[in-house]
Amino acid sequence: MRQTRLAVSAWSLLCLGAYAAHSSDASLYQSKLWVAGNIRSAMLASIRTSWEQGTAAAAVLEFDDPEYSVFGSSPFVCDGKFPLATLQLAYSAAVRQSPDGRLSQEVGDALDGAALDGASAGSAVLLGSLTDPSRYNYWLDAANAQLNFILNVAPRTSTGAISHRIDSRQYWADGVYMGFPFIAYFGAVTNNATLLQIAYDQCRLYRDALILDGPTGKLWGHLLRR
Repeated sequence: MRQTRLAVSAWSLLCLGAYAAHSSDASLYQSKLWVAGNIRSAMLASIRTSWEQGTAAAAVLEFDDPEYSVFGSSPFVCDGKFPLATLQLAYSAAVRQSPDGRLSQEVGDALDGAALDGASAGSAVLLGSLTDPSRYNYWLDAANAQLNFILNVAPRTSTGAISHRIDSRQYWADGVYMGFPFIAYFGAVTNNATLLQIAYDQCRLYRDALILDGPTGKLWGHLLRR
């Protein structure tokens, strides 16, 4: 979980920068950039598993090249800028893609058993097809293989939800970040409304399964086996 906290810390600095851009205290943002650099170094030095790879790629993209993130004004159009750091992480995910299509899986001789975590790097890989035309087919093939695994290979629960795990049918709250944004991103890049609907439906199915009654109202659960 440490890598997640590091990425969240980097995201907090991004939010601070966005706020500072519209306030008189932009100097506060500038004064904290060295902290972001330290967080980034620690994160990149420690990532190993598939979910860490994808989380890191998203954080780096939002920090280095926010125009290509989903928060940009035209994120699905190449403006000529090459998102080097993000594509380095995407390349690492692609070269460690397992034969069944899951990105970032091969770490030594082990697989991590997750059905959705590898897809967390899928958007960064697909971004390569937009911004690195000389390797267009390489990036697109890797992204297509990951999408095929999620849609056609990963186990499903009785409701049709894509399982977060390979060996059993499980809902994990993690999957709403790890897997379904990639499906939506693929749909947006390829103008495929069906994929956008699938991403929405999967989030809805996970919400239906994981929303629980808490002491102060409805809360998200973390894990449910079905």
